Amino acid sequence: MDLIDKKAFIQNNLDRVEEPVLDEIYQKMVFFIQDSLMDESEDDIKKGNLTNHETLKKEVKLWQYTK
Repeated sequence: MDLIDKKAFIQNNLDRVEEPVLDEIYQKMVFFIQDSLMDESEDDIKKGNLTNHETLKKEVKLWQYTK
């Protein structure tokens, strides 16, 4: 089964499983997503893709005015 078929299968059958199974799927997905984000962050640090404090403060000020 290829990736597209697997995604379609999961999406089409989620309503058939009980909550404990959904909880397990949810927990696994959260773990893998968080792990992936940590890997990306580590790669950014290794590559030197960092934002300095002053730039971050300017961005935060811009965010405040977009609300």
